[in-house]
Amino acid sequence: MFWSHQNVRSIVIDFVQKLLSQSSKKTNQAIFQGNDFALDFGLSSMQLVELAAYTNSFFHFFDTQNPPNLLTDSQLDAWIQKILAVRIEHDKNISFQSSGTSGNSKLITHSIESINREVGFLSGIINQPKRIISFVPTNHIYGFLFTVVLPQLWNIPVIRFVELNSLEFLPDDLIVATPFNWQFIYSSFNSKKIECAGISSGAHLNDQLFEQLVKIGINITEIFGSTETAGIGYRNKPCKAFELFSYWSFDADAKHLIRKYDQQIFQLQDHVVLQETPYFTVLSRIDQVVQIGGVNISLAAIQEKIQLINSVKNATIYAKANGAGVLIGATIVLIQDNEEIKTSCLAEINRLLDPKEVPSIITFVH
Repeated sequence: MFWSHQNVRSIVIDFVQKLLSQSSKKTNQAIFQGNDFALDFGLSSMQLVELAAYTNSFFHFFDTQNPPNLLTDSQLDAWIQKILAVRIEHDKNISFQSSGTSGNSKLITHSIESINREVGFLSGIINQPKRIISFVPTNHIYGFLFTVVLPQLWNIPVIRFVELNSLEFLPDDLIVATPFNWQFIYSSFNSKKIECAGISSGAHLNDQLFEQLVKIGINITEIFGSTETAGIGYRNKPCKAFELFSYWSFDADAKHLIRKYDQQIFQLQDHVVLQETPYFTVLSRIDQVVQIGGVNISLAAIQEKIQLINSVKNATIYAKANGAGVLIGATIVLIQDNEEIKTSCLAEINRLLDPKEVPSIITFVH
C-alpha cells in the first residue's frame, strides 16, 4: 500500500501549489512545512473549496458510503487523516486531470491494479537507486508513478529538487524530470560530469539534449506515454526507437493501443511509425500540440487567436526544434504591410496570447 502520510501530504501540497498564483509571497519552506491552509499556505476561502474539489476527485471520496467533509477542517494533517480513512475503505481508483490544449482539461481515471502493473514493469527496466530527486509534481500520472509508488516499493526517500540544500547529485541518485528541467540541469553544470541516472517524460526529449546529457554521464531512460495511457514505451539512447511496454500492442494501422491484460483500447494521441516488433518511433502530436516548459500548447488555438486580429488576413503556426526544446513560429499575412500595422499586430499578439503561446519567430508577409 502506497498511501503513507508523507505521500498523501505531498499530493495535497502539489494541489496547493497548483492553486497558488505565481505572485504568491509564500516561500517553499513555508509551504512544505506548513499545516494551516490560510495562515501557512495563504489560500483564500474560494481556493480552499477548489482544493477540496481536486482532493475529492483525485482520491475518489464519493466512492465511499459516507465521505468525510474536508471543508470542516482547515488543517492539512486533518485532511490527510480523512484521505487515509477513505483509501482504507475504498482503494480501487484514482483520477488525474490531463493538461487541456485550449483551457479544457479532462478527468482520467486509472485503477490501482493498472498502476501496480505498470510499476511492476518499470521496476524491472530501471535500476533501484538509493534516493530519488524529483522535479515533477506528485498529482500528475508521471510524478505519481515515479515519486510516490516506485519509491514506496523500493523503500527509498524522495527529495524535491527545491528542498535540496545544494545543487549536487550523487552516483546512486535517480533524477525524475521533464525535458524543460533537463535543459536547466545541463545548462547549469557547464558540461561537468554528473554520474547518476535519470528519467525523462512529460514531453519528447530532443535528441540533441539527450546526447548532451549522456555525454556528462547521466544514464537517461525516456518514457513515452500520456495521462490517458500512463507509460507506453521507453528508450535508453538518443536517436533510437522506443520499445513498447510488454503489456501493450498496436493495431494494424498504429492508430490505437490495446492493453493485453484487459483488452482495453486507447486511441493514440500521436502519429507513430511501427518498426520491427516491439519498436516504434514518434512523429508528432495528432492534435498539433507541443509542450513549452511542461505546458501543453495548441498550435491551432494560437492560429485562431492571431487570426482574430483585424490587420491579419491569414496566419500559419508551426513548431521547430531548437536543440534545447521547441520554438513556436508564425508566418502572418497582413491586410496591409507597413511598420505601424506590424507594431500594432505584435502588441495584439502579446495581449491575446499567454506568454508561453507567443511565437518566438514571427515573419510578416503581404
